[in-house]
Amino acid sequence: MLNIDENTGLNGNITVADGDKTITVLLVSCNLNSSATNLLFSVNVVNKDLLTSNLQTIQQQLADFKTQVQNKMKDLGYQITF
Repeated sequence: MLNIDENTGLNGNITVADGDKTITVLLVSCNLNSSATNLLFSVNVVNKDLLTSNLQTIQQQLADFKTQVQNKMKDLGYQITF
């Protein structure tokens, strides 16, 4: 029997203002499957210096992304969240 699983991907850029520019500090992504059995969460640091100097702002944006992931997990029927 063929079992096809659909994947849902969420991606985001976590940014901060640096002078008159907006700079990406983190790239975040999450992949969820439709059978609610697999979760892949990834965070890539693009600018470590700005991460250190803007930690509170970045943590808030990361928490916002995590909330979006948790909402999608509920939509797909995941029994647990992180």
